[in-house]
Amino acid sequence: MATFASTAMSKNLAEGEEVAEPVKKKYEPKKLHTNEVASLFDLKSEYLKKKNDIVQSATGEVYRGGKSSVLAVNKEEKVSIKKEAQERKRRINEHEAALRKEEEERLDLVRKKLKEKSELYEKLSEGKVTLQTSDGLDVEFLVDFNAKVKERQESQQSQPTYHEELPTTSTSSEPAPLVEHYVPEEERREYGVSHMKFSSEEEKRQAQIKSLYDMTAETEKMRAKNRSVADEKARAKREKLNALRRRKGLPEIRTPSPEPEPEQPEVNLEEIPLPIEKPLRMAPLERSPTPNVPWHQLVAHARLLRAELRSSLALPFSRMSIVATKTGCRLYALGTPVCSSNQTVLSAEIPADGGSSNIVLEPMFSPDQFKAATPSVEFSLMCERQRATVVSGVTDYMVDSDGSNLMLTTGEQVFRYSDGNIVPLAVGGGSNDSGAAGGFVFDTQFCPCDSKLVSYVLNKQIHIEREGSLLYRTSSTDPNISNGVPAFIIQEELDRFQAVWWSPTSTRLLYERVDETAVRSLMFVCPGREAPAPMKYPVAGTENHTSQLRLIIIDGNAVLDCGLKVPLKTRYPWVEYIARAGFLNDGKTMWVQIMNRTQSQAALIILPESEFEGITSSGPIREASIVKDEVSTAWINNHNAIVPLDGNPSTIEFIYASEQSSHCHLYFISAHIIDNDVADLRERVVTQGDFSVCKATSVVIDKDRRLVYYIANVATPTEWSVCVSSYDESVNEMRRLTERGLSFKGERACHHLCLLPSNGFACWMTSLSQPPQCRYYSLVFSEDSILPNATLVAQIGLSGYNLPATVQINDIPVIVEYQSRNMRRYAMVMRPANFEPGRSYPVLHYVYGGPGIQLVRNDYSTWIPFQKYTKLGFVVVMLDGRGSSNRGTEFEFPIFGKLGQCEVEDQVEGLQEVAQIMDGMLDLSRVVVQGWSYGGYMSLLALAKYPHVFRAAIAGGAVTDWKLYDTAYTERYLGYGSERDPFYEESSVIKHVEKLPDQPGRLLLVHGLLDENVHFRHTEALIEQLIKAGKPYQLQLFPSERHGIRSSDGAAHLDASMLNFIQQALKD
Repeated sequence: MATFASTAMSKNLAEGEEVAEPVKKKYEPKKLHTNEVASLFDLKSEYLKKKNDIVQSATGEVYRGGKSSVLAVNKEEKVSIKKEAQERKRRINEHEAALRKEEEERLDLVRKKLKEKSELYEKLSEGKVTLQTSDGLDVEFLVDFNAKVKERQESQQSQPTYHEELPTTSTSSEPAPLVEHYVPEEERREYGVSHMKFSSEEEKRQAQIKSLYDMTAETEKMRAKNRSVADEKARAKREKLNALRRRKGLPEIRTPSPEPEPEQPEVNLEEIPLPIEKPLRMAPLERSPTPNVPWHQLVAHARLLRAELRSSLALPFSRMSIVATKTGCRLYALGTPVCSSNQTVLSAEIPADGGSSNIVLEPMFSPDQFKAATPSVEFSLMCERQRATVVSGVTDYMVDSDGSNLMLTTGEQVFRYSDGNIVPLAVGGGSNDSGAAGGFVFDTQFCPCDSKLVSYVLNKQIHIEREGSLLYRTSSTDPNISNGVPAFIIQEELDRFQAVWWSPTSTRLLYERVDETAVRSLMFVCPGREAPAPMKYPVAGTENHTSQLRLIIIDGNAVLDCGLKVPLKTRYPWVEYIARAGFLNDGKTMWVQIMNRTQSQAALIILPESEFEGITSSGPIREASIVKDEVSTAWINNHNAIVPLDGNPSTIEFIYASEQSSHCHLYFISAHIIDNDVADLRERVVTQGDFSVCKATSVVIDKDRRLVYYIANVATPTEWSVCVSSYDESVNEMRRLTERGLSFKGERACHHLCLLPSNGFACWMTSLSQPPQCRYYSLVFSEDSILPNATLVAQIGLSGYNLPATVQINDIPVIVEYQSRNMRRYAMVMRPANFEPGRSYPVLHYVYGGPGIQLVRNDYSTWIPFQKYTKLGFVVVMLDGRGSSNRGTEFEFPIFGKLGQCEVEDQVEGLQEVAQIMDGMLDLSRVVVQGWSYGGYMSLLALAKYPHVFRAAIAGGAVTDWKLYDTAYTERYLGYGSERDPFYEESSVIKHVEKLPDQPGRLLLVHGLLDENVHFRHTEALIEQLIKAGKPYQLQLFPSERHGIRSSDGAAHLDASMLNFIQQALKD
């Protein structure tokens, strides 16, 4: 029909007849050739056909009759198209039917399996069928099927309908206004009314205020209701879990107590530094010129800054201890009075009410009344291990339990102070005024239960005196065997400087005997000088020292010195190191923490005195038992948080630190001993959260209130705070005692927290803007909480000592935060003294990067030494990447087995992130990297791997080949055994020498020839490879220095040399 109409119309037009104007119709969209469209392919085919028809219409082969007409097709084409569409539809239906059939067969198979399982479960629950393993043992199932069905029914009956209690809320579609300078982590989240405009009329205003209070009260009610609903849900879930745990004999999950919000200190707005103004973006930024200072001015600059550094950072006193008195407490410390160069004992009385706002320490003795002597080599090495300064005068002291007696050590002599009199002891059995005749006296201790007994270590042997007379002395004919002195690697790598432990309640003394016969002997000497005595130094992969524990029992004038019946190595073949030791509170049982060679396994063991030769015991513990055992896939960090608690003869309790949850936290451990076996071991977490307890500082226990005091970075990873928690099972609370914004400052040589639970505590507090300040806080208890609050009572100072001058506000560095690999990172930026917005400055990138160290801290001492760079116009940047400490093992462990890889990557990434955040202040085309020890190792790898990022590198005291470093440190991170050799080679700087730049003036090596920690052999091995590879380098040697450049002249010369090298390397 369409064809006929088209033909007729053409004929009429040809004859010239007038055609009537067609009736105007409503617009209709163009239609398809057919309605049989079954897929996109049909639609595309229709589109192509329409396109072909239009082409034919243009050539006159097909006529289109206006907008409302359709394209014409013949009858055969329409039939063909319809058949094709029907065929496609039929195939689709057949495919869908096949899929449905396949799904039904699968469901039938699932139903069949479920039915078989259901029948098997019924038979198992009725006992008709038993399953056995390949060994013939019956299979035990974790599910009690009958109990499970019954519990489900009871749960459904008793389950409350929470959805009926939940309030309905509506949200607005309007976007909330942006808040300027909003930091989600630092702002409290508030709900309800945030702003309200009040009427100027008093009546209306009072009504509005009342309405606001009413809305606030209603909001609090709604919050309380929501909290109760959430708590009920959590309780129901917890009950279900506990029901299952009870059936399996597992301990129940305790209900956590809400953590109290720490009290916010009062803030003086005038003391808050203004936020850093963002530098203006300039295209391009103006470059501040690289300094070009003559050598003599650099030396003068370095000496001046060194003098300022000593005055601002040197603590006027240290090694504080506090003892209770009848009127309050007395504070003791070691310090150097202003009028003398000799160190002495200081003290001050602190009244029970705190007294005045200032506590002044006064010398107890004249500093010059003690014989001054040249420090011995042994004493100097001990100071190196403790990172302490070699001093003259009193080097150590100890106060007995009631504060009536003091023991003073001067290095060569020991003095007892009692009733206002100072009496020298007959050190080594000689006359009272002869001293140690060139020997080194250290670790002087009172017997806690009898202050007449005193022990000290002289010439690597233990001496015990009673009222000035030598009672007993250990001995050894072998010079390789020492008593009471930890081995070198124990001091250096495990931070244990004690090897003598007195019993708290009896005249018993536990000590360590060390045999270094198998350890290599090395000498550190400047060429052309007389060779000193060799030093025992275990190089990675070689033999270590061996240790034995021995017990001394004093009964009147009789002394029994006995060893273990079964050595620890025989009982526990994997043991290599004694990490920590001491006595339980019963005074007869000992505890020891032992570790394997790679420090991936640690155990806390109990040693009864019956384990020692010649002693019998009938108590519940008759032989060594393991109380706590830990195994790590990488390594276990050592710590000082091991404190025994008062238990009973068959129950042993400890406060113990562990990183089993990544962060270091405290745990309460209770072990019930039956027939010499740990029958019931319970472990309960005391601290928990996204923070770490300080491993270096020991904890203090308040046994009466069951409280534990400790140091933790609860506020931020860059800041240490004094905290308290309860280890009572019924209380799960913690509280930060010191102010946020200030950081606790500890000492490597003195690990204890100076705290008296009945009074208060004294500690050094610091921040980026505040030099170290000693403070005394009083502990205040109330009926509202078992945990105390701390009140700042007074500042503690030394008579005649003035605090360092405060720094200019522009000098204070900023701590920058950025994200990397879903973890927050921290960096510190020190601006140059001549800083101007819109200018870029040369950069000194200071690195350490290794484990056990954290550079970025809210601590005055972290940045003051770098003013030698900023005052000349350099920006200083430092940051902590993966591998650094106090962020948890998840942050530390990535370096395991591959030192020098991710640490270097993180330094480069962090430098670029900081540069972007600081908006052009850092000129990344002028960057020098500098570090010491592990930082020197990092500097070398940074220059080798990223020579396009770092213009030059300064490497001081650097490790270049880990096979040359000591066993305890190296094997902890790279492993032990020949199969670990590839890890050592890959982590060595020697392998990357070829990548170091060929241009002179880009590498400076610094080393002390007497370095007994990182030997000069490291730099020597690197130089040999540099010469072979034809690589340029500069070398700065210090013939009389050790691992650290201690002398003032040497330190100033080093600073001037580094500054000169940097300005030459970065000059345009």
